[in-house]
Amino acid sequence: MGLDGKRVVVLGGSSGLGLAAARAAAANGASIVIASSRKSRVDDALRVLPVGSEGHVLDLGDEPSVKALFAKLGQFDHLLFTAGQTLRLGP
Repeated sequence: MGLDGKRVVVLGGSSGLGLAAARAAAANGASIVIASSRKSRVDDALRVLPVGSEGHVLDLGDEPSVKALFAKLGQFDHLLFTAGQTLRLGP
């Protein structure tokens, strides 16, 4: 089962496991959106991801910024969280 036509968002997608997951999803047909805390890492990751992939600088500790990004992104099919920050879930 491929990911053709699916949109995958990877928080922490600029290096390590996150970048590997983004590359694997892209290789299986997904369109990719990554977010990371440093612009230089986002830029580096976008150089190895397929053309058309999106990259965003995001501080996951800044709730208004996180909400703004997700409002901007709109719909997506899969979310991966591989960032170094602790994920705090709420109601």
